[in-house]
Amino acid sequence: MAIVQRWTGATANALQEAMRLTVREFAETIGVSPRAVTAWNSRGHDITPIPEIQRALDTALAQRTTEEHKARFWSILRDKDTQPASASADKGSGDVEPRFHQMVTVGLVDSQTAGAAVTDESAHNAAGEDPVEIMKRRTLMKFSLAAAAAITVGDSAIDQVGTTDVAGIKQTTARLHRLDQQHGGELIWQGALVAVSEAKRHLKQGSYTPDSRAAMQRAIGRLQVCAGWLCCDAGQRDQSVTNYMGALALARSTGDAEIETRAFANLAFQSSLLGQPDEALQFAGAAEMAARSIPDSSRVAAIPQLRLATASSLTGDAAETDRAITRARKALDDDRDHAAAPDWCTFLSPHEIDAVEAACAVNLGQASRAERLLEQAIDGYGDQHARNRALYRVRLAQARLDGRAVDGAVEAADAALDDLGPQLVSWRINAELAGVVDRLSQHPQVAGVDAFLHRYAAATR
Repeated sequence: MAIVQRWTGATANALQEAMRLTVREFAETIGVSPRAVTAWNSRGHDITPIPEIQRALDTALAQRTTEEHKARFWSILRDKDTQPASASADKGSGDVEPRFHQMVTVGLVDSQTAGAAVTDESAHNAAGEDPVEIMKRRTLMKFSLAAAAAITVGDSAIDQVGTTDVAGIKQTTARLHRLDQQHGGELIWQGALVAVSEAKRHLKQGSYTPDSRAAMQRAIGRLQVCAGWLCCDAGQRDQSVTNYMGALALARSTGDAEIETRAFANLAFQSSLLGQPDEALQFAGAAEMAARSIPDSSRVAAIPQLRLATASSLTGDAAETDRAITRARKALDDDRDHAAAPDWCTFLSPHEIDAVEAACAVNLGQASRAERLLEQAIDGYGDQHARNRALYRVRLAQARLDGRAVDGAVEAADAALDDLGPQLVSWRINAELAGVVDRLSQHPQVAGVDAFLHRYAAATR
């Protein structure tokens, strides 16, 4: 009997298609969250399930499929060429990105020059690649490189590193956080990596006083947390983890508990996103412990609690979920009299906690509670937080589908598409929206569904 040597998101998707199951049905069959299945479908060969899930997929193929299912599965693999690409196929598109990371330092390459180089890359790969994928990459690279050209880290000629260089890194980090809220990580993650690379070059090659070195390390640590978050939002898991680990190393060497808290909390977020709640609980616990060392840390201390709540909901622990949400609300209330929040945590508000509590309610099967909380959260977000608003509209559609209100789900999903567009691209949102689309396609008889599906198809073409 033929076997799958290594399951990826793409081969798992082929099994789902062969069994003709919805995202939720397939998730229940394998024993993972619907978000994990959505992530597999979105990232294809870029994601490999953990060994425990590999075994569950083996079992599903061997024991939960009919002969017809198996025949269809192997046919799908052949027809769609779902096996991982060879190393030689990867090489053509892999040479350009590091070259840009070297070339696009501050002010050295403008967006027009970058765009021309990307066109050369597209021409190089056009013979063997889907033109739609070429256009997607070209668009993303242009936006990313344009963002990189605007970054101010310091002079390209490095001598004495001081407060001006540290201020430049802080300004870059703040700018990236603002762009993230409006446009999502998928358009700017490469620019963020360029900024990290340039900042590290200054740290390695420059000369400085001990105080300047520590300040530089802390600034780079915060920049790496930001870059890790943007990579996560863009579906670049490996780059995300690399930056979080780099930030943790700098946090430990400088004794910066805030950086440590944020890096661990973001690792917890990513683990939950990938359907690994046990790992998420460990990271969230480490973030909670680190937050205790931050003076006046009430607002920051709320974030590990939100990550604990999400991971607990994925394990079905409703009581611990509620306790963590309560602790997060108290931490935010305790912070009301403090100074204005820094750019990286302007997202954290009562509306954000409503939205996280709602997502937990969805995971726990509490559709009506989730719908009420999401409506509250969405009403509190303006255009400056368009990415979060789009995400929560998608989750509102999920909650309404869980409550069998298909027409209401169409309305919410349609509003999410209004927020999304060429200037707002987030792998996380697109992955969850794809799951909503999959579920809506099961209800073609409901008014508005067909029109929405056509609109979605046109928007993602």
